[in-house]
Amino acid sequence: MKNILGIVIIIVLTVISFETTAQVPTAPGSDTAPQTPQNDDPKTPEKPEIPTKPERPDIEDLEIEIPSRPEPTEAPEAPTNEEESEAEFRTQTQGGWGSTPNGNNPGKYLHTNFAKAFPNGITIGQGKTLRFTSAQAITDFLPAGGKAEALTQSEINPKGLKNNLAAQLLALTISVGFDNKIASFSASSHSLATLKITEGTFKGKTVQFLLQEANKALGGNNTTYSLSSINDALSKCNQNYVDGKSSNGFLSINQPSSGSVPTTSYPDEIEENTDKNQGKNKDKVKGKGKDKNKETKGESKNKGKGKDKNNTKNKGKGKSKNK
Repeated sequence: MKNILGIVIIIVLTVISFETTAQVPTAPGSDTAPQTPQNDDPKTPEKPEIPTKPERPDIEDLEIEIPSRPEPTEAPEAPTNEEESEAEFRTQTQGGWGSTPNGNNPGKYLHTNFAKAFPNGITIGQGKTLRFTSAQAITDFLPAGGKAEALTQSEINPKGLKNNLAAQLLALTISVGFDNKIASFSASSHSLATLKITEGTFKGKTVQFLLQEANKALGGNNTTYSLSSINDALSKCNQNYVDGKSSNGFLSINQPSSGSVPTTSYPDEIEENTDKNQGKNKDKVKGKGKDKNKETKGESKNKGKGKDKNNTKNKGKGKSKNK
């Protein structure tokens, strides 16, 4: 009996050991995966594990920060034509125009360009006048100094005359004349004569108006302005754009509405121009009348000749036929 029990026990143990070591495949759909046997052989390397791809996040879950658009900055205002042109004019004081010619000083400019800008010289005053026929005559006269007063007599190329009104008027007349006749005298496209005075007795008036009143006053004519106020305004105009480098603010741009640029005129030049224009117009009228008369006479002669020839021919032909 003991032998039989021993045999049974051995059989049971062998069966149990066999079940534990046997590979049992799992059915499809089961939760447990089959265990892979471990590779005890060091010669054959194990396959590396392939990493799985990370899950792609949903677009809705992403938070994307979009940078805000910077606010535009205001550009500085561009200067207007008037602001640009304020310092582009040029004037000189009576001492500047009266300086001895040297280098590029105003006296040198006066002597170089006088004949071009003032071919008939410069005349100031009205009634009683001062006439300057050359640049040297101006150099000899300026600066004059003295009181601002009316002239007692007319003179040509005066020397030693002390009259500050005449000196200031002459200096501004030279600046306006160069500005009108020589483009390179100043950088501005506006005329110096059209600028308006910004303060004082002549506030709102143009430089051209001031020149007209100053010429009246210097010649001893009646004017609603005092000699001192005229002289003061002339002096400030001469000092406003010295050498064309800056502006003192006494003058400002005034563009004429009609587009015309007034120029400084002198009595002698006006009379000469009017006489020449009248003479030209008379010649044109006379010439036109003569030509028309000649044409009418020529036409009448031709017409008469034509009629006579035709009549004689026709008469001759008629007689011969009848015969």
